[in-house]
Amino acid sequence: MPSLQNDVRDAQNVALRQLVNGKPLEDVLTTLVLNIEHQSGGMLGSILLLLHEDAPRLYCGAAPSLPPEYNAVVEGFRAGPVAGSCGTAAHFKKRIVVENIATDPLWAQIRREALKHGLQACWSQPIVNSTGDVLGTFALYYHKPRRPTDDELGLIDSFADIAALAIERKRAEEALRKSERHNRALIEHAPYCIHQIDLNGRLISMNAAGLQMMDVADEKRIVGMRYLDVVSQNDRPRIQALLDAAMQGEASEFEFRSTDGTMFASSFIPIFDDDRQVNRLMGLTQDITERRRVEEERLVLESQLRQSHKMEAVGQLAGGVAHDFNNLLTAILGNAETLLRTLEQSGQPDLTEKFESGIKEIQLAGNHAATLTRQLLAFSRREILRPELIDPRVALREMNALLSRLVSEQIELDVLIGDQVSMIHADSGQLEQIVMNLVVNGADAMPNGGPLQIKLEDMELYGRPVPGFEDAVPGRYVQLSVTDRGTGMSPETIERMFEPFFTTKPVGKGTGLGLSMVYGIVKQSKGFIQVESSVGTGTTFRVCFPAIDHGETLETSMTPTEKKRSEASILICEDESMVRSVMCKALAAAGYSVIESEDGRSALEAALQHDSPIELLITDVVMPGLNGSELAEKLVEIHPNVRVLFVSGYSADHLDVRGIECGATQLLQKPFGPSTLVERVRSMIDGDVAET
Repeated sequence: MPSLQNDVRDAQNVALRQLVNGKPLEDVLTTLVLNIEHQSGGMLGSILLLLHEDAPRLYCGAAPSLPPEYNAVVEGFRAGPVAGSCGTAAHFKKRIVVENIATDPLWAQIRREALKHGLQACWSQPIVNSTGDVLGTFALYYHKPRRPTDDELGLIDSFADIAALAIERKRAEEALRKSERHNRALIEHAPYCIHQIDLNGRLISMNAAGLQMMDVADEKRIVGMRYLDVVSQNDRPRIQALLDAAMQGEASEFEFRSTDGTMFASSFIPIFDDDRQVNRLMGLTQDITERRRVEEERLVLESQLRQSHKMEAVGQLAGGVAHDFNNLLTAILGNAETLLRTLEQSGQPDLTEKFESGIKEIQLAGNHAATLTRQLLAFSRREILRPELIDPRVALREMNALLSRLVSEQIELDVLIGDQVSMIHADSGQLEQIVMNLVVNGADAMPNGGPLQIKLEDMELYGRPVPGFEDAVPGRYVQLSVTDRGTGMSPETIERMFEPFFTTKPVGKGTGLGLSMVYGIVKQSKGFIQVESSVGTGTTFRVCFPAIDHGETLETSMTPTEKKRSEASILICEDESMVRSVMCKALAAAGYSVIESEDGRSALEAALQHDSPIELLITDVVMPGLNGSELAEKLVEIHPNVRVLFVSGYSADHLDVRGIECGATQLLQKPFGPSTLVERVRSMIDGDVAET
C-alpha cells in the first residue's frame, strides 16, 4: 500500500510539473494513462473527454495502448444510460464496473467491436471537476473477465482526480488565455497544499488547502515566512540541503516532521524563466501522519505474525527434540539405576563407595536434562505439573552444587536450611526451576558480585491478605527466600514483574518469562509469593508452599526385587534399541516373561505365534509404519484381555492415544527409570488397576 501511494504521488508530481511547464493536455493525459498501466500488468487505459455538442459525446483524450481501430469506433460515442462502461459512467456520474463485456447489457451497442480486439472487461470512473461537472471518463480495460480489487478502485479514483486537475487546468488555460488568475483558482481548489517559495527560501503563496493545513485564515500571515520555520530541528539540515539543490534546478521529493510533530510528504519543483534560470520553487505537500500510523501498525502486526509463525515452528521442533532427548535419557537413567542397584547388591562396600557418587551425579544430570526437555515442550503446550510429596531440605541440598555452577565466582552463595522444615506437595522439577530462576535473577542484579542468600524455613500466615494471592488461606507454610544486595527494583517494576515478557534486562539477556513462570507454578501449587525491594539496596523473594507434616509422607515403595514375582507375559514394542533394552532387562529381572519387538509389524507377528495370553502391551506411541495406537487396536483382536501401557517422549496432549475396548490403558512419559516402569507394570497387572 505505501508503494502504491508513493506511485500515485509521483504521478501527481509529474502531472503538476507538466502542467506548470505548459505541456499539451494530450501529453499530460498520456503520461497518466501510461502511469496507471504500469501499476497493473496487462491493463489498458483510456481517458475520454466529454464534450457537449448536439448531445453529450465522448472523444479520445489519451489511449496509447488501445487499438486505433477500436478508438475510432469509440470516437464521438454518445453518452447515455446504456452506452458501455464509459458512456454510462458519464451519464450517471458514477463508477461503472463491467466484469464481462460478453454478457453485460450495457455493452450491447459496441460489444462486437470490443470482443473483436480482445477486450473483455472494462471499469470506468467519471472524471469530475471541483464543481461536480463531468469532464470525461477514465477507463481500465482487461483481456480477461475479472472484478476489481479495492486497491485498483482506489488507484483509478486517484488517477481520475489527477486527470480532472489536468483537464480542468488546460481547459481553463484555453478559455482564459493562460490567465494567471485562473491558474491561481485552479491551485486553490486542489485538495492538497500547493505553495511557492522564492530564491531566499521564503513562502510567497499558498492555496486554501495549505492554509487550512497550517490552521491559518489569511495567506498574508504566511507570506515571507521561511520554509524551514515549519520543519523540526532534527530535519532542518537535510531539508536545507534539498532546498539549496532545488535552487540549482534539481527537483526532489522528501518527507519531514513539522515542529508540532505532524508528518508531511512534500516536494521542491524548480520553476524556470525564459532564460532557463530558476526564479522560484513550487511544492506539493500532503499530511501523511495517519498513513504513517497505519503503516506502523501494519508493520507491528506483520512482526507479530512472523513471530507467531516462528514460535509455531520452534514448538514443532522442540517437540521432536524433546522426544529424542527423552529416549536417550530413558536409556541413561535406566542404565544408571540398574548399575547403582547392582553395586548395592554386590556386597563390595569399597567398590560401591568408589563408583556410587559418580553414578548419582549421572542420575542428577539426567534428571536436570529431563527438566530441560519439559522446558522445550513448553514452547508448544502448557506444562502439566506432577505434584508429589517432597522434602524441600533434600531437594535444596541436591541442587547446591548445580546452583554454585549457575553463578559467577564473585557471587557469595549462602544456603541456610532450618532444622525443622515441613514437607510440601509440589512438582520437583518445577521447584528446581523456581529456585534456579530466582538465583539467576539475584546474581544478575549484582554484576560486580556480592552475597546471595537462600533460606528455607517454616512460617505461619495469619489472616492478612497477600497481594495477588488473595485466595491464600491462613496456616503453616514452607518459605523459600532468596535475597540479593543488588540494584533492586522500583515500585513501577515491582508492579509489572510477573507480567509475561516483561523484563528489565538488555535485549538478548532475558525472555521475561522467568518470574511469570514462577508465579504460575506457585499459584497452581496453592502457595504465594512476597517481594521486598528498593532501588540500590537489593531484593528478597519469599516463595511459600503449604506445609505438610512429615507423618503424611508417602510410603516408600519397595524395590522391584522385594515385590511378588509374576509370570505374566509382556509384549514390548519400542523402536529405540537402547530404550527397549532397558525396559526388557528391568521387567525380566522382575520376573516377567518378556517378548521383545522393534516395530508394530514384528510385534503383531510375535503375538500371533505366542501360545499363552499376553497380559500387557508396552509400546511407544510414535513409530514408523504401524504406530502404537494402531498396534493396540489390532492386538486386542488377538488377545482380548490385553492391557496397554503407552510410553512416549512427547507430552500427552500431543499424542493420538485412543482407548481400546478391553479396558486398561495408561501413559508413562519418558524419561523413566527401571523401578518406575516395574512399579507401573505391577500396578496394572498384579494390582489389577484399570486406569484410562
